[in-house]
Amino acid sequence: MLLPALSKAKVKAQGVQCMTNLKLTALSLHQYASEHNDTVPPAGSWCDALLKSPVPPEAHNLVCPSGGKEHRSHYGLNSKLAGVPLGTVKQPGNTVLIFEIDGGWNVSGGPEALLTKARHGRGVAIGFVDGHAEVVMQPRLAQLRWEP
Repeated sequence: MLLPALSKAKVKAQGVQCMTNLKLTALSLHQYASEHNDTVPPAGSWCDALLKSPVPPEAHNLVCPSGGKEHRSHYGLNSKLAGVPLGTVKQPGNTVLIFEIDGGWNVSGGPEALLTKARHGRGVAIGFVDGHAEVVMQPRLAQLRWEP
């Protein structure tokens, strides 16, 4: 009787940790931008750029605890924002900055690169340009902005 409750608690804890990691990674992207004329790092090397910045994220912040251990990162950068000044984004509260992916390193792209199987219930963890993060349910994913 206790095992299903423990399993649910573990899944919830992993979701909370993923959201924390996502927010910390988004914060690192904002710190990077503040040191580089308010611009987001290049799409093809954003993880490397963050790790080389003066205040790098912890490597474990780039990983979802529910993701596969074979990947160094479970987050992708919205490639439409690479090199774009964050202050010019029109709807920062609805524009994707970083999102969950199946796994990789320096992965960037758009909605086509989103996680294919939800790890946290029926939703995908998304970090937005304004700094907030949330688990977005499948029906709302199509309504998110990817353009600056």
